Amino acid sequence: MSQQHYIERMAMRFNIDSDAKPVRTPALHGKMLVSASDVDKAAAAKLPYPALLGCLIYCAKTRPDVAYAISDAARFMGCWDSEHFNAAMRILRYLYTTRE
Repeated sequence: MSQQHYIERMAMRFNIDSDAKPVRTPALHGKMLVSASDVDKAAAAKLPYPALLGCLIYCAKTRPDVAYAISDAARFMGCWDSEHFNAAMRILRYLYTTRE
């Protein structure tokens, strides 16, 4: 089962194209996500983090290589900021790089 078309549509939705820097891992080694402060949460409130994470969770059904990175990002659904959004975008860039 392939989700190549779904990943390509998701990349288009979140503005990732073929010119995006390819990544070889879904998460950075040794980089831990921590809860965001109230100031950081307010600054990142307009980012589509919940929508992006929902799309990524759907991909995890057929892509177990990203399951841990997605679950790590999903732990902070109640307390996230732009750092968490960037981590989720990295997962999407990884999926886009390895979509075939």
